[in-house]
Amino acid sequence: MIKEQESAYQLDNTSIQIGPSERKINMGEGWNDFTYILPVTEALNRVLQLRDEIRLSEGIFLRKNELHITLLGLGTKELIRTEFEKKAEQGVDIMVAINKMLSELDFSFDLDLNSVKMVHNLDYDPEAVRTKKGRAAFESEDTIIMDVNMPGLKILCDRFQKELGIDLGTPASHITLYIKDNGDATGLGIGIHDLARQIKGEIHPHIELKPLQVKELLKINP
Repeated sequence: MIKEQESAYQLDNTSIQIGPSERKINMGEGWNDFTYILPVTEALNRVLQLRDEIRLSEGIFLRKNELHITLLGLGTKELIRTEFEKKAEQGVDIMVAINKMLSELDFSFDLDLNSVKMVHNLDYDPEAVRTKKGRAAFESEDTIIMDVNMPGLKILCDRFQKELGIDLGTPASHITLYIKDNGDATGLGIGIHDLARQIKGEIHPHIELKPLQVKELLKINP
């Protein structure tokens, strides 16, 4: 719970329940994307009354219309693809196993209200975003994110390691809430694959963080 001394606003429940449900990583016939995002727009809107835009010294940030948590992202896509192709040669389709895991697990989570931060992309390339070419074609310059505590994601990673021999690492479970408006050079977000290594600049994209207060994002009712 968050409470202002002047009772400007309060949040009584920051837990969101998302139980087991049929989920499939393969999005189309004969095509496997090897990524999976969990939509949370409706659930989050019930919990947080977010402003439509945030004005910071870095610029204007617009609230995303679609909110999600990445369960299997671009950072692990090739790992899964490689294992899929390897097992396919043996007549085994690991997609069945992956879909089973995704469907069986409870992905309920708690919002970490003290974790709001701006993520600055030191590798941002506005021309790549405009032309949709290259590695940075869809990356944003700055985003505002909030961490979540999702035990089911840790279980998913453990099962991938145990059942498929795929090390997904330790995903930084978070929700991107806002993206900086850069006109025709506005990206779709900033991929966070390994927070510690990205801060050090060891892997792309190189990022830096700026802590924010959750009250800066909320519609405050008198």
